[in-house]
Amino acid sequence: MGKLFPPLKTIAIAHPDGRVSHELTQLISKLGYDVVAAVPDVERLIRVVHSLKPDLVLIHIQPPESYSFEIIELIAGLHTTAMVTLLNEPDTALALRSMDLGVCGYMVRPFDERIISATLDCSWHHFHAINALQETLELRRLLEKAKGVLMEQQHITEEQAHQTILKMSQDQGISLKELCHSVVQLKPILGNERLRKN
Repeated sequence: MGKLFPPLKTIAIAHPDGRVSHELTQLISKLGYDVVAAVPDVERLIRVVHSLKPDLVLIHIQPPESYSFEIIELIAGLHTTAMVTLLNEPDTALALRSMDLGVCGYMVRPFDERIISATLDCSWHHFHAINALQETLELRRLLEKAKGVLMEQQHITEEQAHQTILKMSQDQGISLKELCHSVVQLKPILGNERLRKN
């Protein structure tokens, strides 16, 4: 069974055609989601993302618009909002380019309720799965750094460093990530002082 993620609730739309935005709002609302904003351009969308914090945004892209890709990169860098692109016609290259930048799915007109539902659900799941993977990789990277600091400063083995970090995290009641951050930041202070191993 897959990992459980929070349910998708709020959606914002960025599309230059008000009729399309209205059509999407009706279809999405019918599916039980809350459309918190519909704006005509990506410039306003970034303000919506910061102020209303929607779970997912639908972004219309039309070549040769390069600015939309900059906004996609900016939103992707926040790691707070899933994205789905809206295309006027099938364009695999454009869809893949946007997905390379952090978009989780795409839809092409005409919109169908079943396809919208499946795309939103899959994109939301994909967004959370990618974020979880990134967090895991970041924790592993931090753990390796922290173990390296302890091994160098305390002259202990990798296994001893690993066990020390786990014990410190448990004893101090803080997350492994927080503890690893602290160990890495304290590297200059640690010197040759031995950490308690019991």
